[in-house]
Amino acid sequence: MDDAQPIYQETDSWPALSWAVLLGVSVALLYGALNGQLAGDPGGWDLETAFGIALAVLLPLGFYLTVGSLTIAVFSDRIEIRFGRLGLIRKSVDLNRVASVEPVTYRPLREFGGWGIRTRPGRRAWTVRGNQAVRLTLTEPPEIYLGTRYPQRLQERIDLARTRLEGSVDAPADNPEGS
Repeated sequence: MDDAQPIYQETDSWPALSWAVLLGVSVALLYGALNGQLAGDPGGWDLETAFGIALAVLLPLGFYLTVGSLTIAVFSDRIEIRFGRLGLIRKSVDLNRVASVEPVTYRPLREFGGWGIRTRPGRRAWTVRGNQAVRLTLTEPPEIYLGTRYPQRLQERIDLARTRLEGSVDAPADNPEGS
């Protein structure tokens, strides 16, 4: 199997309300910057106005690229988790470390204090929306909650990869002489 291609991959984004709030903040910043410019000297841009416009544009773009989505990819030997389109924030979990996989319904606000990358004693959550996740119990802490809209499907794909990995480890080495 080509390890460069995932067996399964899903990407989820922050809810529309989150994007609307961020867009509202950006519009307010842009309005403030332009309103200050219009009330001031119309003959040129000052540093404050330029900074306000740059912030209004870069804030949502930066958010989108760095933490605006969550991608979970299952490979033949690992699970890769990454935030944002750039994938600067990422984690890889070796399938040999996974003791069990279980779809769960949980309460992100009560159990983890919200969405995003959240850590509690013995547990860590990587989520962007909702209350559905797959809980990975590892051979050593922490447990990892992977937020997903398709928990049963993700569990099935992880279990499939684990079964294939165990089969390849237990299989005897190829013997060209057939003995």
